[in-house]
Amino acid sequence: MRHFDFVDYDDPLIVTQNPHVQAMTPANLKWAITSQSIGFWQPLAWLSHMIDCQLFGLHPAGHHLMSLALHIAATLMLFLGFGFADQASLAHAPQSPHCLPSIPCTSNPSLGSPSEKTFCCALFFLSSPRSEPTESMPGEDR
Repeated sequence: MRHFDFVDYDDPLIVTQNPHVQAMTPANLKWAITSQSIGFWQPLAWLSHMIDCQLFGLHPAGHHLMSLALHIAATLMLFLGFGFADQASLAHAPQSPHCLPSIPCTSNPSLGSPSEKTFCCALFFLSSPRSEPTESMPGEDR
């Protein structure tokens, strides 16, 4: 991965030629939260790209490793979210189709910059608490 370059398809628009994500300034943070620059409102993805640029500059290996880390984290969250965290199911995890990293079911490249919005949204969704209480309150019928 450290020898891969940015993809010429849309990485220039998203990262390499986008001055907004290359510097974390108050104006650029406001832009990230309000922009619909490429037709989507995706503040988590823009903030993630800003963090990538702060950490790795315009060196593609760091961006690819961060995307891989988000991919792995989202897959693990999905796996745990389905309740496969007990010892018996973990022993069978490699054979389970549920542990496949299939979250980015889009036409975007699975480790490219465009998929970062998918991973950020998946992590945000999977880490949010359940909206239904797990136990009844005293005196409450379920």
